[in-house]
Amino acid sequence: MVKIDLKSSFAPLPPTERATALVLGPDPKGKNILYCSGNAVIIRDIENPLNYEVYAEHQKPPKVAKYSHTGFYICSGDTGGKVRIWDTTQSTHILKYEYQPISGAIRDIAWDADSKRIAVCGQGKEKFAHAFLWDSGSSIGSLDKIGKSSNSVDIKRTRPYRCVVGSEDFSAYFYEGPPFRHFNTLSEGIRFCNCVRFSPDGKYMASANSDGNIFLYDGKSAEFIAKFGEKGHVGGVYSICFSPDGTELLSASADKTAKIWNVETRQQTVEFVLGKDIMKQQLSCLWQGDYLLTVSLTGEINYLDRNDPSKPAKVVTGHNKTITCTTIKPKEAIYSASFDGVVVRWDAYTGDGKRFTGLGHASKVTAMLYVEDTNTIVSIGLDNAVRFTDADSCDFDAGKSVTLESQPTSIDLTNEGAIVVACEKEVVMIKDGNKVVSQSWSANHPAKIVVSGSTMFASGKKQGSAHTASQACDTYTIDGSSITRTDQTIPLQTELTTMACSPNGAKLAVADGKVISVFDLADGFSNPTKLSGHSNSVSCLAWSPDSLFLASGSTDTNVMAWDVDSGKKALYTAAHPKKPVTGVIWFDNNTFVSVGEDCAVCQWSVSR
Repeated sequence: MVKIDLKSSFAPLPPTERATALVLGPDPKGKNILYCSGNAVIIRDIENPLNYEVYAEHQKPPKVAKYSHTGFYICSGDTGGKVRIWDTTQSTHILKYEYQPISGAIRDIAWDADSKRIAVCGQGKEKFAHAFLWDSGSSIGSLDKIGKSSNSVDIKRTRPYRCVVGSEDFSAYFYEGPPFRHFNTLSEGIRFCNCVRFSPDGKYMASANSDGNIFLYDGKSAEFIAKFGEKGHVGGVYSICFSPDGTELLSASADKTAKIWNVETRQQTVEFVLGKDIMKQQLSCLWQGDYLLTVSLTGEINYLDRNDPSKPAKVVTGHNKTITCTTIKPKEAIYSASFDGVVVRWDAYTGDGKRFTGLGHASKVTAMLYVEDTNTIVSIGLDNAVRFTDADSCDFDAGKSVTLESQPTSIDLTNEGAIVVACEKEVVMIKDGNKVVSQSWSANHPAKIVVSGSTMFASGKKQGSAHTASQACDTYTIDGSSITRTDQTIPLQTELTTMACSPNGAKLAVADGKVISVFDLADGFSNPTKLSGHSNSVSCLAWSPDSLFLASGSTDTNVMAWDVDSGKKALYTAAHPKKPVTGVIWFDNNTFVSVGEDCAVCQWSVSR
């Protein structure tokens, strides 16, 4: 019996936007952090980031999630203005309540200390914040007077309760209650108010603004006390967080630094310089237990050490844009590349990630492969470039690149070590870093190719009218430095979506729509074995190293493993929840890797 089990998974990073604050949700039990990615809420272990859970039940992309102070529930809000309150104690995360407090995207959420009241803020038409009872949705006052979309909200954890909302109209609005009613407007800032937070004991409230200032107020009366420093940061401050004992404050800024401040003196005690590049802007921070975290514009999560502020103690990397392709270095590493040109090397056993450095692809990486003889990752992208990068140093600048005449979409390796690249207008062969063949062709774009021995298979041009168009798989002969099309074609029922040749050269698997056809090459493409199991188009295929098993991924979010000879199969549903699978590759005969539009990298164990 064939069976698929999840072996490990490398989580997506939080999506980021320049000049926009990102909210990390703290865990009252100190174990996890919360953030959103795509259509999912990510519950990630702060000590071991390899461990995480996914909640993907929102109909629209969630933007923020916060634990209740009991830790038993999470409230998450999405771009449509809906909040869902769901259970944390069971793996199924049963929905408790769902409400629509505002009409636009929810940007921040706050629970009161009793875990009975919730305040949210964000975008809307007339109302930009709302407070309600968690178990009925009933309003508990009016968070009014706000002139524009709101970025941040918090509720004082000690009685008498207070609520504060930070807005894009440059002000913070202070409310007493419940029921909450407007008490004061705090207008010390001259740019967007990005973050407002009460200290754990409720003594203070701090606000952070795009003008670089951080302001401190009395937590009960809202009386202005002082600024932190002459100016907190030279760039906008996007996030602040009090220490657990309330004596210090952590801030994160667009000036690429994070700082620790003494609350009583308002003086800086530690400065963390995260880099000089614009992608090192800091958009979020969290102080949870002994952990100090910030999030860079890249989406990477920095673990800071106040005793060594010169560099992060650890950086958790990954992707926050659609992963488009993957490859492996046998027995060692997994490589993934995404729509924004980011390439990451993963230790297959520990999950430690290393992002490629230097001037790499300027946009989507469409395909890549590993060349063992030169220990090189060869990647192609929509920037019309082929890049050759050392698989261990992961430095684009130290590698070589070849410019193409049109956009490349597929790549494979010949027996002689030449690289064949399928482009929109031509097919190219590269040897020793130089183009030796570049000839025009009429393959259907985006072209797909696979090479087996001296034969190349390619997606053929559509034939017929728009309503009766058929698709074929064409064959080419590779001879030295030439690529010649033959008269032999493989007719298909619908458009070819992907294909893969077995390592022993005996079989060709071709997907057209939901069906996979496996051809025995010795039989001249007659009587293919048909494999059916996906409910939507098959997007990727890969053979195991021993040529006995086939792995497939689909736009239906599922992955499958097939024992081709016996016809036995295994299905894992929602392998990449609510997102298409974009790539599969075998790591060894019992493990394959999948990547998807959810920005996650998964390893699957296959029991034969």
